[in-house]
Amino acid sequence: MYYDVIMEVLEAIFSKEAISAVVGAAIAGWFGFKATERAHAFALAKVAEEDERTTKQTLELLMVEVTTALKIFDEEYAVDLEALSEGEPYIVQFPIGENTFVIYDAAPTCLANLPPEISSTLVRLYMRMKGVVAMIKSNNEDTAQAHAAARMELLKIGNVAFMEADVLYEQLVRAAAENLLMGSTADAMKGLAVEVRDLHRKLLGHVYGQPCLVQ
Repeated sequence: MYYDVIMEVLEAIFSKEAISAVVGAAIAGWFGFKATERAHAFALAKVAEEDERTTKQTLELLMVEVTTALKIFDEEYAVDLEALSEGEPYIVQFPIGENTFVIYDAAPTCLANLPPEISSTLVRLYMRMKGVVAMIKSNNEDTAQAHAAARMELLKIGNVAFMEADVLYEQLVRAAAENLLMGSTADAMKGLAVEVRDLHRKLLGHVYGQPCLVQ
């Protein structure tokens, strides 16, 4: 009914050709709008799909990074560290690079796409691992200082038999290490290592407990 009224009004004002052109343009505009709407929705879906794929891949790389770092620490550093008595200094220099966690440092935006329980555990784990790295570097510096102090003391003492010099040198290094409170550093590293392993186990449970996050 309303359509007939509208058409009568239009026919009274415009020619049939003009009316057809207006109606055709309106129909074309409507279909164009719907096509644009669908294209926009498709583009958004593709972006979401790409974000999800990138997040999965980044998470997998982060898991490799933390697991590898912990494996190296346990096999090459922690074995002797944890064999020490409480308060005993860990007199060793361990080579460690400046940029230890390349993947984590380059992936802050992806962390926002992860479930909160995973992102929070992951951040806490990396904070603790970076703390371990900082303590290893500090222990390296203290070890170098302890050896330097021992060499200076040995020079002051003067002539010492070769066999005795080795024993004396080790004693002087140990004394210098104790003066530098390296025993406290070793104890702190052992405690931090326990927390790192607990967080790593917790993270594994979170990640592999949700198959959609890993391939």
